[in-house]
Amino acid sequence: MTRGLLSALAGVALAVALAGCGGGGGGGDARTVIDDADQAHAQAIVLRPGDFPAGWEGAPHEEGGGADVDQCVELDLSDLTVTGDADSDDFSSETTFVISSASIFQTAEQARQAFDRYAREELARCIGDALAASAEAGTDGADVEVGEATVTTLSFPALGDRSSGYRAGLTLTVEGEQAPLFVDFVFIQRDRVLATIALASLLQQPSKALREDLATKVALRMEP
Repeated sequence: MTRGLLSALAGVALAVALAGCGGGGGGGDARTVIDDADQAHAQAIVLRPGDFPAGWEGAPHEEGGGADVDQCVELDLSDLTVTGDADSDDFSSETTFVISSASIFQTAEQARQAFDRYAREELARCIGDALAASAEAGTDGADVEVGEATVTTLSFPALGDRSSGYRAGLTLTVEGEQAPLFVDFVFIQRDRVLATIALASLLQQPSKALREDLATKVALRMEP
């Protein structure tokens, strides 16, 4: 099983996760009215190279490659206004890939509403199904069988005003070899900010210690 194919599959996983967690949906996108100070704050919140242990690499975030999660869940953000929005670089180690995003809303109540719409099992299951479909479609002709996706709730420490997390997982059979693929996605809301972290890992579950360390660093930078 090639490292390149594994990387491509994990990249698909992250794109699917952020397509579901980062905006857009059947009911409409949030209105965007960028405020310079809020935009600078959003950019300061997302993950940066110094947040990772030695050996991790970062590359500019590339849009695209996700699936339409609004086909199975309606995510209506049209009554909300985003005043700052940023994605981190794409970070990777041997078999783990991480990205984060931060959105600042016009009011704390809007951020709470956004958290309620994102951080729910229905959306998590939708992302799991979209992950399976995208993994099957994004393997460039390789002999890949995709198992049924599963979704579980992560045990997660209290961060910000509210926080929660889910894990989507499935088993890929690539050229006769089984390769478990996991995606953890974490939501943190504090005041007007909603931050999302997605970690995709091949062959083993994402590190709990890494996930909680990165989430804690992001949460600390969410303070007004």
